[in-house]
Amino acid sequence: MKSRVIIVSGLHADLTEDHLYDLFDAYGCIEDVRLFVDEEDGRSLGYGEVIYASSDCAMRALRECEGLEIWGERLSLRPASYVEEEVLPQMSEQEPAFERQGLELGEGSELSEEEFRFVSEITLPLWAREELLDDALESA
Repeated sequence: MKSRVIIVSGLHADLTEDHLYDLFDAYGCIEDVRLFVDEEDGRSLGYGEVIYASSDCAMRALRECEGLEIWGERLSLRPASYVEEEVLPQMSEQEPAFERQGLELGEGSELSEEEFRFVSEITLPLWAREELLDDALESA
């Protein structure tokens, strides 16, 4: 499955959504850019997502920008191939994994949809993440 969504990590703390948009706009029509920030202090968490109008543009950006150094930080990109529009409503209706496992979180520890999606992606084993990237690059 080709993805229109790219997860970008390794972002400098001072980088804004406008910077992220400007950086990735050269590769095609962007529908949305999100920079994930700490809800308490508003500081960047160092990762975000870029949503393109087409998967071809997203794959071109993925190939061109992987490992790019911006403000002394090396970017890491990966397709969010299993987080497409038809999957998001299903994910939001499901109980978070920690609740299904019977774990309890402290007051105010509920994950936002973006945090849940990010945690879902980064908790994949390294071999699975590499496999997703390889599949995305092969199908591009």
